[in-house]
Amino acid sequence: MGEFNHLSLFNHPYQSINYVESHDNHTMWDRLQLSNPNESEDILKKRHLLGTSLVLLSYGVPFIHCGQEFFRTKMGTENSYNAGDTINSIDWARAEREKNAISVIKDLISIRKRFKSLRFSLKEEIQGHVKPINLHQDIIGYQVSDIYEIDGVQGIMVLFHNGTNDMKIAMNQEELGWVYLWDGKKKYDTEQKVVDHNQLNIPALSTVIIVKY
Repeated sequence: MGEFNHLSLFNHPYQSINYVESHDNHTMWDRLQLSNPNESEDILKKRHLLGTSLVLLSYGVPFIHCGQEFFRTKMGTENSYNAGDTINSIDWARAEREKNAISVIKDLISIRKRFKSLRFSLKEEIQGHVKPINLHQDIIGYQVSDIYEIDGVQGIMVLFHNGTNDMKIAMNQEELGWVYLWDGKKKYDTEQKVVDHNQLNIPALSTVIIVKY
């Protein structure tokens, strides 16, 4: 665990507009293809969803570009202001093909909306309840604690894994009692998936969200 540096660009989270893609410059899908030309489409899609999950689960205002939820492409065109409809139009057939990705984004949005503590808008809320997590060089994340009166749960942990291999993280004895909200692939609502034997499974290139009731 660590402490957040009090020096920042903003006084409060609500002043930060968070995004990885906008109408300017490359779409994230095109930039990933240009930056990682030897990677498979499956790996690039996982990177893309990881990037979007960072936006949705960071404190501040999430900004999702139209089509980002289904890997929008402008065929590599960076500045498309004069490129016409062939490049700039929304490819609804692509949206139909990428229903699974859209479903993932919907699930992550629903988790964000479910918990007020994932949408803190004031500096004081962050300082009082949120701490960064340092588990591994390929993982960043944060833990939200003492939030029972806010959300009816003891704590929430959000982890972003940029490594290309699945990982198992040993949990401390005092960390018993966590269950998955999102295990990197699936959302859990009424059913429960317990973090097994104090060992947290984190798939490659994924986001994991766990909660302690």
